[in-house]
Amino acid sequence: SCRLRFLTEGDEFYYGWFHRTFGRDSKFTGMRLCARSDDPDADCALCLEGQATLQFLAWVYEIHHDYTSAGANRVPVKVGSRTFYREKVEEARLLRAAGMHKGPIKMRWERNGTLLDCEYDWIRQGEAGTLRPTYHLEPASDKGSLPPELVKLADGLPDLDDVADPTNAQREVTRERESESNEQIPWDGPSVPASSDDSENPF
Repeated sequence: SCRLRFLTEGDEFYYGWFHRTFGRDSKFTGMRLCARSDDPDADCALCLEGQATLQFLAWVYEIHHDYTSAGANRVPVKVGSRTFYREKVEEARLLRAAGMHKGPIKMRWERNGTLLDCEYDWIRQGEAGTLRPTYHLEPASDKGSLPPELVKLADGLPDLDDVADPTNAQREVTRERESESNEQIPWDGPSVPASSDDSENPF
């Protein structure tokens, strides 16, 4: 579970179909956008290996993260009748979650008309390691406008379209550079925070 402040408004989330990818040692290496996410008739080699799943992406400012086990940089805190181990984060992170978890977020946005008006607790429920946890979204502060420093932070984050499919950014920058010089200029790709496959981490 964690406390966060949304930097992406409810109607600006990115929704797409993604494949899990694995290395030669069968270790999970990340998520890749399905070629058929935007074009159902497109060819997708990954679809031959497994079915894609619907996910949504949004930028958030994570304030702190609560774990069920002790660890480096974690401080024990009492929350209700339970003890958690809290790690201070205070940085922008990519919220990536399965489409089935959109309900609590969608409900808050439709009821309030915005997600940017307060801090929220994004609460995970389920046994450690379960593949089907549930999440709840609860307001955790008084309502108020997004602080100027977070507005500035949000303005500098990559577009979610480019995060979902980094080749979008590559093509756009290549086009801009070619228009300036007529030469093919190498592109290293955008730097984007990686999401975790850790069952304790909702991202």
